[in-house]
Amino acid sequence: MNSLKSLSDKELIGRLRQLVDKEQSLTLSILPHLAKVERRKLHLERAHSSLFDYCKREFGYSDASAWRRAGAAIAILKCPEAWELLIQNRVSLTTLSQVSGIITPDVLKTICDKSKSEVELIVAAYRPRTIHPDPSRPVMVPKRIEPQVESSNADSGSDAVDAAPQAKHSKSLRGEVTLTNVTLSFEQKWKEEGVVSRRVHEKLERCKKLLSRKYPKGVDFDILFDELTESFLDHADPERRDNNRKTRSPKRKADSKHSRYISSAVKAKVWKRDGGRCAFVGSNGKRCNSNYNLQFDHYPVPYARGGPGTVDTLRLLCAKHNKYAAERVYGEAVAKKHYIKEAPGAYLTATRRHRDFRYTVLRQ
Repeated sequence: MNSLKSLSDKELIGRLRQLVDKEQSLTLSILPHLAKVERRKLHLERAHSSLFDYCKREFGYSDASAWRRAGAAIAILKCPEAWELLIQNRVSLTTLSQVSGIITPDVLKTICDKSKSEVELIVAAYRPRTIHPDPSRPVMVPKRIEPQVESSNADSGSDAVDAAPQAKHSKSLRGEVTLTNVTLSFEQKWKEEGVVSRRVHEKLERCKKLLSRKYPKGVDFDILFDELTESFLDHADPERRDNNRKTRSPKRKADSKHSRYISSAVKAKVWKRDGGRCAFVGSNGKRCNSNYNLQFDHYPVPYARGGPGTVDTLRLLCAKHNKYAAERVYGEAVAKKHYIKEAPGAYLTATRRHRDFRYTVLRQ
């Protein structure tokens, strides 16, 4: 810092411009390397569940910086034409990362020279739900102090504080927007706002992680509260409980000695042993530890090769490392040939078919 004091204003601005140009050049040089890491799955081999996780944990990027770089690298990998447009400053890291999941040459042409907010509208035309997770930010609220001496006035004041209503707002969206030959239609939804304690926040985050297996594309508050309220009503609503008793199917039992069925007791022990996190350990000695979209993997002997479903022969893996482990055992070509793209509300599981290996979709 002291060396900058001797610089004139013109010299300071000139040097800053040189450093910014160098920074941009370095960023452009980093993206192809990240794309190669994604293509070769080197981040999985080093116990990272995604390229985003690799950028964040391996290089110390912030969430936003890791998201932009990983998303842009994946977009370039899927659509090489994006590289030239990025060099020409017709697209940015942010806009490329916004469309990395849906990018095609047509989409790429549509987002050229568009701002972040304009690209969000374009993404909404292709994908009904936003690609960003619901915002969750900490807030500071006053803590009520209990009065030392009870009195009628103190009690009335305390009741007034407790009776403060929780803020709720509703917003109705109606109408249509025409953008680049795509018409966006809107449905009415409700915006519920309120303040929760840290204890409740941690419970909600825990529920999100557990639901990620059923919703691998993301769990927003709409999905989360729908699942939680449905579960509560099934437990507390007398009418639902009566209907559930009438329609309840018998418990699933293993139909053979070698069955994919894993008992709840075994699952609970494996979950507790692995700490509810991915147990994959990379060649660098690091463990993945992702708690998103977890699956039970037969290890060291895969199920398709006769591996039993016991506590000692099962482990927790995230979906990315479960597929990566299958590719290492059966070969990438075989795993890719029999890979079925996940559908909403579904999860992937390995199944045995003679000596072959494939994936099947089981709906929740």
